[in-house]
Parts: sequence; structure tokens; C-alpha cells
Amino acid sequence: MPNPKVFWLLIASAFVGQIGGNAGFQFGLQYVGIAISVAICLGTIQIFGAILGRIFLLEPVTIRAVGAIALLIGALGALSMGAKIDTKAHSAWEIALGIASLCISGFSYAVIG
Repeated sequence: MPNPKVFWLLIASAFVGQIGGNAGFQFGLQYVGIAISVAICLGTIQIFGAILGRIFLLEPVTIRAVGAIALLIGALGALSMGAKIDTKAHSAWEIALGIASLCISGFSYAVIG
């Protein structure tokens, strides 16, 4: 058994991952669709994974990693521009809220990682 401090950190990260990750992803699906949802969520997992790794594990963020993150953000933008989101069924605020919940979902999954 891990010591109590580590145990409660594991419980807290699991809770954040399950509630923020799963609930945020499911919420975003209804407004954005699965193609964009998966891309946004996986992109934010990688971006926040690098940031959290630097903060908590003191891992270096290399120029190659920064370039890969920038390329990933560009790819997400290109994918989003080509996507067909049903704007008649949802307002711009609902779509923005769905995208924000997907970013929260990606952050929550990065916390688990």
C-alpha cells in the first residue's frame, strides 16, 4: 500500500479523470460531434501532458516538442475548419461550451497520465 499522501493523490486524480474526463467528453459530443471531439480531446491531452510533465516532473520541453505541439494545434484548426458542425441545431455559445468541455476533458485525462 502506498503511504496515505500518495493514496489520496491517486484517489483525487482518478476522480478528476473520471468526472472531468468522461463527463466533459460526453457533454462535448452532443454539441460538436465525434470527429472533432476526439481530435480536440487527444490534442489537449498531449499539450497539457507536456505542461504538467514540466511542472510536476521537471521534464524538459524541447524545441521538437514545442514544434510538435504547434503543428498539432494547427492540425486541429485545419480539421475544425473543414468539419461540418450543425449550427442550425446549436448556437455558437453551445458549440463553444462543447469545445471548452472537451478541453477540460483532455486536461482531466492528462492529470491521470
